[in-house]
Amino acid sequence: MTKEGFTLAEIMIVVAIVGLLAISIALPNFARNREKTRMVICEEHRRIIEAAEKQYLFDMGKPSETLQDLVDAGYLDEIPQCPSGGVYAWEPSG
Repeated sequence: MTKEGFTLAEIMIVVAIVGLLAISIALPNFARNREKTRMVICEEHRRIIEAAEKQYLFDMGKPSETLQDLVDAGYLDEIPQCPSGGVYAWEPSG
């Protein structure tokens, strides 16, 4: 009499292979989505800074000299931090 079926070792090997395949597909997508999210955050920060600068210019009648001016005047809660570790360049408008 023979027993048919898979041994525990065979099932564990198959599960390990499927897991490795899933990881090999998921990691590149995760890294790509993480960078895409950083770019979206940077773009949103840029829009927030531009809106704050427009409001400052409208209220004060002159452009701000630095981002800190926008914070000090209450148009920004804080200077936005780049999620990639960079710094936002600033040139006064006008």
